[in-house]
Amino acid sequence: MLACTITLAFASCREKKVKDRVENVKESVEEALEEAQDQIEEGADEVKKALDEAGDEIEKAKEKLE
Repeated sequence: MLACTITLAFASCREKKVKDRVENVKESVEEALEEAQDQIEEGADEVKKALDEAGDEIEKAKEKLE
């Protein structure tokens, strides 16, 4: 009986550690994905700004040619 109790106690502790590790990995992945998404959005904003500026420069050049 004592052996069974000790075995169950160790198994429960091990299971909790595994669950904690899985949860930590899940949180880390979620944080990494959120940061990647933020960086992608920032990059997209910068590209849009650059395209807008290029479009403005093209319009100015067209006006000079006319």
